[in-house]
Amino acid sequence: MGEPTEAAVILKQGVDAELLGVPGSPTEQGGKIVDPLTEHSYDLHFVGIQGEEITTGVVVQKKIWFDGELLNK
Repeated sequence: MGEPTEAAVILKQGVDAELLGVPGSPTEQGGKIVDPLTEHSYDLHFVGIQGEEITTGVVVQKKIWFDGELLNK
């Protein structure tokens, strides 16, 4: 991500990121919503300082899951 100060700026300001391998819509199985994060680690893609396209790895350490199985339609 460049210099350590650049990484701090990215993290402080926030950045839109794409979690590769995770669908953009709810994952359903048997008509019920299921956890889309089936792996322990994923590649994360975002545009950093000066438009640099960056792909890095992230590890899922903690999940917060809601108590719901059906999507409001």
